[in-house]
Amino acid sequence: MTATPPDPLAVVVTTPAADTVVVRLDGEMDYETSYEVIDTVRQLLRSHRGVARLELHCGGLTMCDSMGLSALLVIRRLAESDGVRLVLTERRPSLERVLRLTGTRGQLDGAEGDGRGHGHEERGREGDGREEDGREEDGREGRGPTGGTGPGAGPGTGPGVGPC
Repeated sequence: MTATPPDPLAVVVTTPAADTVVVRLDGEMDYETSYEVIDTVRQLLRSHRGVARLELHCGGLTMCDSMGLSALLVIRRLAESDGVRLVLTERRPSLERVLRLTGTRGQLDGAEGDGRGHGHEERGREGDGREEDGREEDGREGRGPTGGTGPGAGPGTGPGVGPC
C-alpha cells in the first residue's frame, strides 16, 4: 500500500483594490505549511500599509489541521493589530465544522455572513450543526466514536478531526 503524498500548499496573493489583499490558499494547511502562510501575511501587512481588508480565500483548502487553525488565529491577531479586517471567504463545510467544533468560528468570522460570499442561515440548534430532528446537515444521523447518538456525536467529533 502506498501513501498518497500530501497536497502542497499554494499561496497566491492578489490586490484587487488599493485597500484589499486576497490570499488564495490551495492545498493542505498543516504543521509543515502553516508557517509559510503566516510569513506571507506578515510580509503583506508590512509592505501594504494602506490595506483595510485581508481576505483569505479558503475554497481550495483541502485540509486544515490544528496547526492550520492556529495559523488562522495568528493571522487574525496580526491583522487586528494593524487595524486590518480579516475575512475568510469560500470556506468549505469541513472547515466550517472545524471552526464550530473548536469554538473559533466567532473569532474568524467576518461580518459578511458565513464567508462563502453569500448569506447563510444556521439551521437547527445553534452550535451543534444539526437540524431540528438531530440529523447532520447532510441528512446523516450523527454517531460518535463509540457508535452512540446525541449531541456531540457527529462525524469528526472524536480525536483527529478530518480534512477541511
